[in-house]
Amino acid sequence: MQTTVNGQFEPTFYKNIDLDDMLNYLLNIRKFQNHNARSLVNYFRRFRDIFFGSNPAEILKLKPHKRSWILQAIRHFGNYYNYKTNNPECKELIEKIINRYGLNIGLDMHQRIYIVDDNYVVNKVKDLVAIPGEIGLTVKVGLYCGLRQEEIICLHNTDICSNLLVTLLPKYSSKSFFID
Repeated sequence: MQTTVNGQFEPTFYKNIDLDDMLNYLLNIRKFQNHNARSLVNYFRRFRDIFFGSNPAEILKLKPHKRSWILQAIRHFGNYYNYKTNNPECKELIEKIINRYGLNIGLDMHQRIYIVDDNYVVNKVKDLVAIPGEIGLTVKVGLYCGLRQEEIICLHNTDICSNLLVTLLPKYSSKSFFID
């Protein structure tokens, strides 16, 4: 990173990067698949001037999927730069730019639920509850109490108290309890 004669900040460090070396880093050090590594390098090459330029907010105009690839590429560049120069300032700069302009807002696809129609969930729950047999019982227990299949099987196979009637009602015999 350098300053020009007129005192303005001119980040030229990202322009001097050997893209083939960055690709080799992603392939050999980070063990990315060939297609993903090439895509990340290409996204970095195309959008580095916008990201490190005077208006990174232009990236916000792009669709979330494309923004996600761009930010991944820029972050991997930060890792590569740190690997080559042993200088973490580039990674810190990248995160500051991302946070300042909110470039990662709305990229979390894990919290989104896509429902095809209004009764989709209701119909699926009815289908699950209608399953007969032991599998149906497992599904119902899972739906109603939130346990996973392994936990339900463990619960079913575990004896909690093998002599429950005698423990609770010691003065009654089992015959007299059920006959009354």
